[in-house]
Amino acid sequence: MTKVKVNDIEMYYEVHGEGTPVMIINGYGGTSEGWESVSPLITDLSRHYKVIIQDNRGVGRSTISDKPVTLKLMASDKIALLDILGIPAAYFIGNSMGGMIAQEIALNYPERVLGLVLSATSPGGECFEAEGQLEKIEMISWNFEPPKDMPPEKIMEKFVDVVWSPGFYEENKKRLGSYVPKYPAPPSTLKRYYDAVLIHDTCDRLESIMAKTLILHGGEDKLVFPYSAYYTAEKIPNSELFLIDDARHGVLEEKWDTVHPKLREFINPLG
Repeated sequence: MTKVKVNDIEMYYEVHGEGTPVMIINGYGGTSEGWESVSPLITDLSRHYKVIIQDNRGVGRSTISDKPVTLKLMASDKIALLDILGIPAAYFIGNSMGGMIAQEIALNYPERVLGLVLSATSPGGECFEAEGQLEKIEMISWNFEPPKDMPPEKIMEKFVDVVWSPGFYEENKKRLGSYVPKYPAPPSTLKRYYDAVLIHDTCDRLESIMAKTLILHGGEDKLVFPYSAYYTAEKIPNSELFLIDDARHGVLEEKWDTVHPKLREFINPLG
């Protein structure tokens, strides 16, 4: 178990492989242990790159403090970890809430960013005001405050519907449904994450992101609507939108066979 003091917490991290550094930033409640259950992402990328994975503050094996949780603070956690590892700059792959953290990294530490991959994410702000969008974002509050009039199996059914494409969950139900995290995220932390996501707004700052950026999104994402991806691609100067029509919020995992070669091309054709 590898932990280091990062800002005001102890952060758990792992480094896999050698080469160009690539940091993976998990989404809401996601942890480093969860990747093996849903995708060969870490295994595949670490054949070519130095892949850094970690647990966001307060989840998995990382600790938390009394300091208010913000996405900007979590961005500083990632940079502090790179400092400890002696890595001057890296590619960042941010998934969902992790993509929001990655935006803050690119905005506040531009010299540390070799490239940015924003997967199934949003700049928040006015994008959250799109018709029906905030109602979907509010679903993530069910992780710490489930609706009293909705049985657990119905809640799971609704989450499956927004995360996975039709047929995918059924085909992989045994693998996905049997995954039980060893280090489940505490409800108190998930509430703090939720509050941080609700106030996330980089809409008027996206044009300041100069790093080359790949925007990955599912065309049928029911949690973070594709509108966010189109908006982000229009605002970030050096960006490319990679929309996969038949994918939902779990595009990075579900469509890995399609995403993997695109990432290899984006990160380093010779890596």
